[in-house]
Amino acid sequence: MNPNKKVFITFLSFVLAMLVIACLCIPITPTPSPVTVEPSADLTGQWQDPETLFIFTIAWGNGSYQVTSVMDADNADVPVTSQAWDGSKLTWSISYTTSDGSYTLSYETKSVSGDSLYVNWSDSDGASGTETLQRVGTTASSQPLVSQEPNVLTSQGSLELTSAQGGLVTSAVGATMMIPAGAVPLSADGTIGTMIFSINEDTTITPSLPEGLVPVGPVVNLGPEGFVFALPVTLSLPIPPGTDTNMVLGAAYLDPEQGTWQPVPASVDEISNTVEVRTTHLSYWTTYGPSDSEFFNNGGYFKVIRPSDTGAYTGPDARWRNSPVQFNGICIQNMAWLPNLNPAVVAWWTAPTRWVILAESIASITDWNFAPRSDYANYWMPAGTYTLIQVFGQSEVNRDPLYIPMKWIAWRPLPPVLLGAGQTIEFPVPDLYYDNIVADGWTEGYPPGRCYPDMTPAVGVGKVQVQLNWNANADLDLYVIEPGGEEIYYLHTPSATGGALDQDNQCSNFVMGRPENIFWTTPPTGTYQVNVNYFGDCAGVGPVNFTVRVCISGNCGNPISGTVNAEGDTVSVTSFTFP
Repeated sequence: MNPNKKVFITFLSFVLAMLVIACLCIPITPTPSPVTVEPSADLTGQWQDPETLFIFTIAWGNGSYQVTSVMDADNADVPVTSQAWDGSKLTWSISYTTSDGSYTLSYETKSVSGDSLYVNWSDSDGASGTETLQRVGTTASSQPLVSQEPNVLTSQGSLELTSAQGGLVTSAVGATMMIPAGAVPLSADGTIGTMIFSINEDTTITPSLPEGLVPVGPVVNLGPEGFVFALPVTLSLPIPPGTDTNMVLGAAYLDPEQGTWQPVPASVDEISNTVEVRTTHLSYWTTYGPSDSEFFNNGGYFKVIRPSDTGAYTGPDARWRNSPVQFNGICIQNMAWLPNLNPAVVAWWTAPTRWVILAESIASITDWNFAPRSDYANYWMPAGTYTLIQVFGQSEVNRDPLYIPMKWIAWRPLPPVLLGAGQTIEFPVPDLYYDNIVADGWTEGYPPGRCYPDMTPAVGVGKVQVQLNWNANADLDLYVIEPGGEEIYYLHTPSATGGALDQDNQCSNFVMGRPENIFWTTPPTGTYQVNVNYFGDCAGVGPVNFTVRVCISGNCGNPISGTVNAEGDTVSVTSFTFP
């Protein structure tokens, strides 16, 4: 063999050996775990294809983007047949039918810039191309995915809801609170509001009811107090087992301004063994009955027929037209007693304030495990002549966490109604559609007077929320000291950790019942101290009673009661630990 060739082969063998050794020494990098935090490229929102007019709602949840709903130009649902998120791009397919046949359309995201989402598309005919989807809905990158059929939530004890969501709060004592989608008011700046609804039994309170009435069921504290909702919520208060439902009259709440228990019209439902009442504000509630069966001889019943569970939403600009929540009812404007009534009845059945008698459908809320109910709501009322307004309306059942459901309400005055002792007067469901409101003699909007008070804006919630409520013409101030020692109050907000006072009720802009509120979105860990200061007596009211409600991670306990006696007084209310 040629010596030069031998040297070359030897050199080549050496190089190959070194390469093998080098490869064996290189560490193998493990494949990274999938990213579960939301990428910086925000796909959340509602995006419209300018060519097909389809609107796609995309949300982030459970470590991936998902197309949660698709609507066509007629606001009809379009099914999503498949979708996938690989950590960098979202792909999905939809199926739809036209007069020409059935088709499949597929999308793949490329990039997003502001309100433009760039996608590749292809269809079942083999056509393909690129398109720019335009953002047409509110973004909410941190908005969690929720149930889509319908967009409602259920929880025991406490439940956090936005203006776009409905929900059902249950409790160990058997009381429930149904909140329709759209009941939570918007925030003061017009953005989607958030509230934490809660039910807590309070065994320390014994209702002091007017003469002739006795409490029947447990006392429950319902929150949040100090707010007026955009739509009434439905309270279902339990009748204790073994109680004769024929001896149950209705519900009563503790009026925080007067400090007295006020009986209100309510429906005793023998099927669910509950007392149902609709209200736009929350407080302490209980059920009551007469101490003597002769009491029933002093009145009769208003029987409000419950709308059916079928039908379509008839208002404008709706997305979800199938099986809306419908409500039929009357609003009591005034009343005049019939002669010879029991003086005790006349004494405690005061002039109506916020008396709205409603019976709503249960369409699309059967998934909430709501107890079966009768097809009407029966309200016992004292005998007399009533001035009434009839109310009817519809609300969409929401299926989109980024969408505030549409609703409409109409009203019309009724001729004076005479309710005699032992009489039942029925109020059937009107055959009313949105387009026929004026032609049928109705007026669109909330009825005037006492029926629906003006709603109040929502306030901040966060992971920690501290709320101060009082009902006297005085300026009380809420103080909270953080674990690090920084104190948040009206002269020092926000704190370095982001805690903020977002509502301050002063003598100069005083609103009776409006709470003060401090909250943290990302609260520091440790112990917090809550204090209340009597800053100013606006109208010579003297000592002021108050309550403080603390919510931690969406869980709210019973409010803590206290009193400040004079200007300048500061009361240490409570301390708590987060988490």
